Amino acid sequence: MQYLFLFTSLALMSFGAGGIRPCSLAFAADQINNPKNPKNARIMKSFFNWYYVSVGVSVMFSVVFIVYIQVKAGWIIGFGIPVGLMLFSSVMFFLGSFMYVKVKPNKTLLAGFAQVIVASWKNRHLTLPPHANNSGLWYFHSGSNLVQPTDKARFLNKACIIKNREKDIDSNGMPTDPWSLCTVRQVEELKAVIKVLPIWSTGITIAITISQQSFSVVQAGTMNRMVHNFEIPSTSYGAFGILTLTIWVAIYDRIIVPLLTKYTKKGKGLTLKQRMGIGIAISCLATLVAALVEKKRRNEAIREGFIDNPKGVVNMSAMCIAVAFFALGFGTGNLVASIIVKVVKIGTQRGGEVSCWAYGSVEDIKNWDEEEVDTKCDEEEHI
Repeated sequence: MQYLFLFTSLALMSFGAGGIRPCSLAFAADQINNPKNPKNARIMKSFFNWYYVSVGVSVMFSVVFIVYIQVKAGWIIGFGIPVGLMLFSSVMFFLGSFMYVKVKPNKTLLAGFAQVIVASWKNRHLTLPPHANNSGLWYFHSGSNLVQPTDKARFLNKACIIKNREKDIDSNGMPTDPWSLCTVRQVEELKAVIKVLPIWSTGITIAITISQQSFSVVQAGTMNRMVHNFEIPSTSYGAFGILTLTIWVAIYDRIIVPLLTKYTKKGKGLTLKQRMGIGIAISCLATLVAALVEKKRRNEAIREGFIDNPKGVVNMSAMCIAVAFFALGFGTGNLVASIIVKVVKIGTQRGGEVSCWAYGSVEDIKNWDEEEVDTKCDEEEHI
């Protein structure tokens, strides 16, 4: 019966996270997105930076204070506080619903992608028309600003070729068979996602690195965690990375970008690709530091005679783990926000749908990969 309640609660948490995580970022962006504002791009970049600052502050609060309460006061109070906070946030969310910008729902992107793929395959024997003066051969909705597909991934363009206008389009201007004829916008949306995939995939690796905090909890439990007269809970060391991420993103947005703007006269700071590259490089460095710390800890445990005592505490400060978290927080602060901004810039013309889908998929895939990493490490540990 206890397992039934446990698994039911975990399932409910998963359902809730599945609704919040993919939608919160896109919904928040809808509230401030204004394409008519000439400074909209800069405002959106700043928003994504500060979004992750707020996430960092909240996660740091939970890792430090909630974990400490769980250790000192027990699991009932430790879980009760998040329940109360979620109830409070739900009430506040509904109270403010009358002020929200509500973007009208559109059909799912995935169905549109499938239609483009099927239609392009059905029309694979068609010859692409010449590029110039052929807008009448492409299918698009009235008022659309996309009336002609781009030359990239041209094989997909066959999905929006009108073969016979009388047979392919009904009296309302809609395709008689959406699996044989798609709009130019549908084709360009799929191209945008294909273009985003390499950028999107870079987040998987660093997400796996971030998820390995469970190893650090085990490490810290076998090391000296005393700082003066205070013992840091082993589960709270992840706060160092979150603190670094939060501080770095805030400093970058409010100090570094204005300084770079002053000297480069471009008003953008580092490019998104530069920030992503820095983030990937620093995350690799963080993993290297973590490996060196673990090597030293294992050697120290063997030297002190704890080879058969996995719970033995070695004479080594657990603050060594914090160094890896500092580097990881710095790398994450550069990479994750840049990925989201780049995805939105390339693939979003419909209220952030591509960005939220890609971000949620990164989270899902890194969890699957994390399980594989954990399994491999367990196998190595038993050899």
